[in-house]
Amino acid sequence: MTGYLSCVNALMRPYRGAAEPLAEMLRASGSSEILDLCSGSGGPWPELGDELTRLGLDATVVCSDLYPDRAAAKRLEGQVGFRMHPAPVSALAVPAELAGTRTLFTALHHFEPQQVKDMLLDAQRAGRYFAAFEITHRSFKGLATTFAVPILALFLLPRVRPRRWLPLLFSYLPPIVPLAIGWDGMVSTFRSYRKEELEAMVAELGASDYEWRVAEFPSGTPLPMTCILGRPLPP
Repeated sequence: MTGYLSCVNALMRPYRGAAEPLAEMLRASGSSEILDLCSGSGGPWPELGDELTRLGLDATVVCSDLYPDRAAAKRLEGQVGFRMHPAPVSALAVPAELAGTRTLFTALHHFEPQQVKDMLLDAQRAGRYFAAFEITHRSFKGLATTFAVPILALFLLPRVRPRRWLPLLFSYLPPIVPLAIGWDGMVSTFRSYRKEELEAMVAELGASDYEWRVAEFPSGTPLPMTCILGRPLPP
């Protein structure tokens, strides 16, 4: 399933629309360092890194996860500017020594509302730039799009590398993997936060030295990309 998600990111680049706001944040921060949280098998990196390079930014990206993916770590080792942090990192308790703009992709809906507020508050207190992007959408259009996921999985699973016979077998005889991917997508859609819900959360975090913004941007899918952007204000 994580291999399928990596394949979707590589072929469809659903988060290409995140490059512009992220580039703006990096320029404002004066640093090209990014700490990606809940990276899984690497998220949209390094495809998104190519988009940042196109915009004139050479980002240094440290991917992290509560359960680091060793296969993803090996894959990222050979690519300049990317690496997987070897130790477990919780998005709810980011070590102070891990610097850079904090990012999350397709991960916010895994957290309860209070956990999301705690995560945002931690970035605010630490004075870190923060950007969370979601392409799942709790709407009729979002649900309709999710129904197409198992069909898409049937076409993309043979592209997943490394290729293993057992996952391929259960992709078609019977199609357990596509159905599991579809179910995961459906649950993620129902758990996704609407724009107004995120706006209500950030409204509770008011601080004179930090600014939060919730926005929607076009994505590489039929659905809009919802994001929370946070940055410390100059003194």
